[in-house]
Amino acid sequence: MRNGDHEASKQGGSFRSEEDRFLFSVIKRRISDRGGKEKYQRRFIDVLSAAANQFAEKGFTGASIQNIAEELGLRQGAIYYYLPSKEKALELICDVAIDGYVEFSSEILMSENSTEGKIDHLVGCHLATLRHRPSFFKVFQSHRKELEINA
Repeated sequence: MRNGDHEASKQGGSFRSEEDRFLFSVIKRRISDRGGKEKYQRRFIDVLSAAANQFAEKGFTGASIQNIAEELGLRQGAIYYYLPSKEKALELICDVAIDGYVEFSSEILMSENSTEGKIDHLVGCHLATLRHRPSFFKVFQSHRKELEINA
């Protein structure tokens, strides 16, 4: 999502989409106390999404906080209000990628559907998350090992 997409998708007073609501539900326990403010939540999602875009496009080592800021039309220092470092951004992006998958997989497993129905639902949900958050999954697949190196 580029800067114009971020601004055009905003709706006053609420999450812009179910996807944003889901993204925030996955990461809310990992962000600071400022996370209770709706404007902060929306901007946090924008910043994390821009980080995922930049890491997917340029790689973790090739992308910079400045690149993330430029995608959003912000100053570099503003990014640090939301993310203390590139490493923290990578950690959160990977968490979003895997936590969402685990969450919907667990719900499907516990459902009353037949095995065939569960498999169909699981594949459908997996494809939907890939469609909605491709950069998050690309970063998870390509750069999660960077977390182990930096740990």
